[in-house]
Amino acid sequence: MVQPQDFPPINAHTARQRNRSFFVAILMTVLFVIASGAAIAAFIGQNEAQTNLDAKIAAANAVAVKEANEAKDAEFKEELKDPFESYTGPSTFGSLTFKYPKSWSVLVDSSSDKTPLDFYAHPDVIPGLKDTNFGLRVQIVDNTYDDELEGYERDAESGDVTIEAFRPQEVPEVLGAVIRGEIESKKTGILVLLPQRDKTFRFFTESLDYEKDFIKTVQSITFVP
Repeated sequence: MVQPQDFPPINAHTARQRNRSFFVAILMTVLFVIASGAAIAAFIGQNEAQTNLDAKIAAANAVAVKEANEAKDAEFKEELKDPFESYTGPSTFGSLTFKYPKSWSVLVDSSSDKTPLDFYAHPDVIPGLKDTNFGLRVQIVDNTYDDELEGYERDAESGDVTIEAFRPQEVPEVLGAVIRGEIESKKTGILVLLPQRDKTFRFFTESLDYEKDFIKTVQSITFVP
């Protein structure tokens, strides 16, 4: 039978070594857990940052592609307009001739004695006559130039429009007027008035979105005064 005195005695130095080893082991374990947690957190953060970066890059690419496609569509629509088509009115009213974008839809009404010519042109299709701000309108009205201009002179006094003298590029001997502002109720655009004997030519766009095309049309105006 083994007697207690057979075990080697445990002195204080040996106990301290064991305690120190145990403490070191615990400390190393804690440090390992902390380091592992930090590494995992850094890895997760890196993945989230990369995911956010990838999402931002994808969004930027989508915007760039959309803008490029819109630019191509706009360029294509511009190309479809050229060369502009020509329209010539009746010789009775000076054989008025002007050009308009060939890709635009056109409606011509000459059924009224008060308005011998009422010309509508608009991109793509004409959605309706009442609620559309047309890209181009051309009228021959049975009214003198002075009478037509008088109403806009009153509007100029109230600041609704501005009026400047205008001579057609192709008919420089004719003096007319270009009017900018609220040319009709709730329609902001540009109107050109030109005298033609006892009648008046009215060229106008009902939206400044079509100013560039309107200017090309105005530059092409010819008629016999």
